[in-house]
Amino acid sequence: NLPFADDIGLIGESLSIPHELLDRLEEKSSQFGLEISEDKTKWMLMSRRPPADSINEKITLKCAPLERVDKFKYFGSEKTCSGDCIQDISTKTCAALQAICSLNKFWLSRNLDTTIQHPDCTNSPIWLRSMDHERQA
Repeated sequence: NLPFADDIGLIGESLSIPHELLDRLEEKSSQFGLEISEDKTKWMLMSRRPPADSINEKITLKCAPLERVDKFKYFGSEKTCSGDCIQDISTKTCAALQAICSLNKFWLSRNLDTTIQHPDCTNSPIWLRSMDHERQA
């Protein structure tokens, strides 16, 4: 189980385990006056080779079938039913590249303060080398 705030990921090695976990979670939650929202609760079978009979599998909560999804986001990472992470890596790489590109103006600014404080807090000068000239900070 992967609990975080109001998100919980129930994980099992077979399709029967999430059924059991969800039933226990619903039972324990109700003891504290908490309810699980059928509308917000989704499920996904994650397998490189899903069993043939899993296509018609249903998970229910209070006799209502829950929506089955092929992917979802958890802690900022996209999980897919195949376990593939290529799309997630691509998305994160693009986001990082956009962040770097948005800083180009900052990095290329001639007004950038390049003063570096030595870790031991002395004011000893540190020499910085740039491609076109050398200067003392």
